[in-house]
Amino acid sequence: MRKTLKAAVLCAALVLVLALSGCATVVSTAEYPVAITSRPTGAEFTIERRDGKIIHSGVTPSTVTLSSRAGFFRGERYTVKMQHPGHEPRVAEIDRRVSKWYIFGNLLWIWGGPVGWLVVDPASGAMWNLEDLHLDMDPAGK
Repeated sequence: MRKTLKAAVLCAALVLVLALSGCATVVSTAEYPVAITSRPTGAEFTIERRDGKIIHSGVTPSTVTLSSRAGFFRGERYTVKMQHPGHEPRVAEIDRRVSKWYIFGNLLWIWGGPVGWLVVDPASGAMWNLEDLHLDMDPAGK
């Protein structure tokens, strides 16, 4: 009787873990190392969040760890402002995309799929990927 109860509790715990996990949250993250590069190298840059707060400044090439999460079902939006002496300033956004793990990975979970799609991955921010950014700087006056 005691072994049966232990087995039942273990099975219930396993089902609960599977049911409450989203695939992107399990195999991915909401923090991404994003490479910021330019041609020519040595450009100064700042990174702003969607609220306008500058969260990082540096010189290219550089790698910055950024969170993809901005809220429930919202990916963070980052704007990069870059300048280099003798070149026109540039402004660009870091691309964010829906994670393939979010889309296809949740199909693999028998119990977790709907919960992963609608709750866990959107809440954790793991449903989003952030892409590296490379900017070619144009010479000033061109």
